[in-house]
Amino acid sequence: MIVIEEAHAFVSKEVRDKMEATIDLLKRIARRSRKRWISLVFISQQPGRLPPEIFELCNTRIIHQLRSEMNIKAIRETTGALTRELSRNIVSLSKSEAVVTSPVLRYPYYVR
Repeated sequence: MIVIEEAHAFVSKEVRDKMEATIDLLKRIARRSRKRWISLVFISQQPGRLPPEIFELCNTRIIHQLRSEMNIKAIRETTGALTRELSRNIVSLSKSEAVVTSPVLRYPYYVR
């Protein structure tokens, strides 16, 4: 498992044009490592600052409390299973709660 903590500082929308090679490398790692059972994990408290390509690499999402409309909008736009109602509930999640979405899950799940 490769974990990129504070991903918004490592790859961000603001400097997207300067990070083309980095994003291409992450895409290549994601594609090639799946068949070798290696996972790529992005952790960010500010998903609204991540370029869309990063979301394309992430199938499963664990979404903790978000308050910024920019961050909620980014998650809503890139997570097909996240309804408006569910995205409104993200604001009120407690520290021990999260919403999990994945293509293998029929519906998003609340977890503790």
